[in-house]
Amino acid sequence: MEKNNKNLSVGNRKERNEIGQSTFVKYNGIIKKLRDTFGDKLTVQEFDIDFLERYDKALRQVFNNSTNTIASNFSFLRAVANELIKVDKMKLNDYPFRKWKLSFEDAKRKYLTPDQVKEVDQIILPPHSKSRLSRDMFIYCTQTGFRIVDALNLKLEYFTGTHFVFRSQKTKTYTTLLCTEKAKIIITPFLKDKEQEDYIFDFLNPRLQKNEVTALRDQSSATALINKN
Repeated sequence: MEKNNKNLSVGNRKERNEIGQSTFVKYNGIIKKLRDTFGDKLTVQEFDIDFLERYDKALRQVFNNSTNTIASNFSFLRAVANELIKVDKMKLNDYPFRKWKLSFEDAKRKYLTPDQVKEVDQIILPPHSKSRLSRDMFIYCTQTGFRIVDALNLKLEYFTGTHFVFRSQKTKTYTTLLCTEKAKIIITPFLKDKEQEDYIFDFLNPRLQKNEVTALRDQSSATALINKN
């Protein structure tokens, strides 16, 4: 199915810069599970409710996936089915998701209160240490709304003096975020002696960012270190 429809190819979508490296890896993981279950060849005619039921069973019993992971897999397949209809490769009456409902479980998330964030901000940490840098980046994100991957990739050239204008790593769209007074206080020490193309928070290896595979690995490693700290 992917070979005969270039617009649906994950690789081609990646080349057109419609998806990022992390999404590319995620989608290829889903495709691998499909191939492990059904083999390399799958026709549009086989993309029916019976196929969805068989794949659902495999995800639960063979791959031991959680409910939300299964729903994520089916969200990908639903997007493929929608595109097949759009390009006249599938008839509307054959749309398999008419009778298939995606099921999600509510994820239990814990949040810090403003007082707890304040306590984190007031912890005395060694200057120039990675723990201090991790804390400062965390507080900076709470002040500005930055995703951690965007904060990691933040460069001096993106700063206007009042706002940051940058291309989101996740959405691939340009975003403008206000730099609050508290955020300015945090980043001011990091701006000293920086060139326009330098990262503000010194976590990433610029050499590794030239390749998307090594860049994702470097960003994941930095995120893990920050979370640990």
